[in-house]
Amino acid sequence: MDVLNSYELRARFAPAIVVVFPLGIIIYSILSFTGQISNQLSQFLTGGAILLTLVYLFSFLVRHNGRKIEPELWSSWDGPPSTRIMRWRDTTIGEKTKSQAYAAVKHICGITLCSKAQEAEDEQLADNRISEAFNLVKTYVRKNNPEGLWDKHNAEYGFHRNLIGSRKLWLTFSLIGMLVDGIIWFLYRDNNHLGFVMLNALMLIGALVFGWFFLPKFAKASAERYAESVWTMFLVAADSEKK
Repeated sequence: MDVLNSYELRARFAPAIVVVFPLGIIIYSILSFTGQISNQLSQFLTGGAILLTLVYLFSFLVRHNGRKIEPELWSSWDGPPSTRIMRWRDTTIGEKTKSQAYAAVKHICGITLCSKAQEAEDEQLADNRISEAFNLVKTYVRKNNPEGLWDKHNAEYGFHRNLIGSRKLWLTFSLIGMLVDGIIWFLYRDNNHLGFVMLNALMLIGALVFGWFFLPKFAKASAERYAESVWTMFLVAADSEKK
């Protein structure tokens, strides 16, 4: 796996930076407090190197947490958007477009999706077939349009999902950072550390408000954009293949 591709940078490393940033503040404040490294540039470079290492290590945990919470998100959204928008009973996509997509799936993927009557009789079966088809549709789209808009939407969703999965870590690290710098400031009345306390307090508030109020809404919206763009590009690519 190419760890420096655009998806990994946006969906895995970017949320890891957000989560680990409070620890970076702690590292820098401790380095400046202990006086072990007197030169400010050296402090910055040393703290930065430690922070980058932490970001790399935590990026694996961030991705794991995102995948772990995904079923819970899907359940709250009445199923994965990639499946839900292709149900006959869902109105996100018009029936004409949906019929074209069903025909393209049968032609290209060899999967016959359920009719309206079959879906009404067995919704789970219909969902399973759409989900099975979408796995092949993604591969087809990735092959025919590897850097399309769908890829940006996918990375956007990955960022939101992974940060939701790690929001408790983000909150915990912000709280630890605020307490550590608060103790240092209380004992030594160093105004620099008061600034670090305030910065971590802002991170704490951000984790609470953004992590629990805004992120779930953003994740759902980005997941829906991703699903729509993949199905749309699939239809475009399938139509081009006919020509």
